[in-house]
Amino acid sequence: MTAPVFNIPTFEAPMVDLETGRATRAWYLPLMSLFQPLPENSVTPTGSPFAFTAIQGGALLVSGGTVSQITLKRNQVYVTGLTSGFIPVSAEDVVTITYTVAPTLLFFPR
Repeated sequence: MTAPVFNIPTFEAPMVDLETGRATRAWYLPLMSLFQPLPENSVTPTGSPFAFTAIQGGALLVSGGTVSQITLKRNQVYVTGLTSGFIPVSAEDVVTITYTVAPTLLFFPR
């Protein structure tokens, strides 16, 4: 995944450039990301079971292939009961997909 992750600026970061009257870059990029969604990223499974670790919140779309199980690990491992569909994730969540024919995976960052 190459999608940028924008953090909320610190309180010390000025919100407005006093010379131009415009928002500073530190504030503009995170605010715009709220209104312009980041593009989805293709994820290539490398073997079964395949573990995907989210670097930011979003949703992993699992479609096609022959999937027998999808689990989500946050504080513990949860069996989702799904073999396809959108799996909502937070940063550091791990989605593990067990398959015999690789599915197509797309990650949609928040």
